[in-house]
Amino acid sequence: MKKYLLFFFVLVLVSNVALGQTADQLLVKAKSEAKADGKNILLIFHASWCGWCKKFEKGLDSSLVKPFFDDNYVHVHFTVKESAQNKDLETLGGDKYLKQFGGADSGLPYWVILNDEGELIASSVVEGENLGCPASEEEVDAFIGVLKKTTKNASVNERLIKEVFVIKK
Repeated sequence: MKKYLLFFFVLVLVSNVALGQTADQLLVKAKSEAKADGKNILLIFHASWCGWCKKFEKGLDSSLVKPFFDDNYVHVHFTVKESAQNKDLETLGGDKYLKQFGGADSGLPYWVILNDEGELIASSVVEGENLGCPASEEEVDAFIGVLKKTTKNASVNERLIKEVFVIKK
């Protein structure tokens, strides 16, 4: 019985690795989609344990701002910095891009905006600090500033972005 359980566990582990796309594959796909649709790429580095990552992604998915983000960006998520028991959740090669785009020593979420060639346009680092999930009025204003510089297809509705991301006290 133990042999069967071990075999099953190894089979599941191998199939998960085989089915998951690598960071390189995900980025190639995103660049192709961005070129075809006239968009930039919003690449988000996150982890399963990260509460701020979940808050940021929930904000991006809010019905108030989702159309804006979908019209302007191809969304890509790389899972990085997982705990030892969840290393299998990581995007293979994601840590390479986290380092390449300046986020290796930053907290999560860390995000970058790339053009359709995969070149860095902007990052979540503003004035030397990682915005991560912007939550204060000042952080959201900085986030809006980044969005204004990187949008292609729609103007930024500052009121809606603030409504979604600023934490109400």
